Amino acid sequence: VRWKSDLAWGHFTYKREGKINVYTCMHCVKFFRESGIYRMKLHLAGIPGEISFCKKVSHDIRYQMQQPIKEIKDKN
Repeated sequence: VRWKSDLAWGHFTYKREGKINVYTCMHCVKFFRESGIYRMKLHLAGIPGEISFCKKVSHDIRYQMQQPIKEIKDKN
């Protein structure tokens, strides 16, 4: 499945509660309803605005999540 190949999936669990998607961060154990993997990357990358950021993720992972977001923004 293509969407499961994203690196961010290694840092979240996913479950479906009825019609609602629930993502749980494996670092800070916060859960998010009705979000998507892009918003989960923002959570790990520590980019403020749309979603709270993870305070327990390592600097390496934070940097790793910031790079694809930066590339998308540079493209646009």
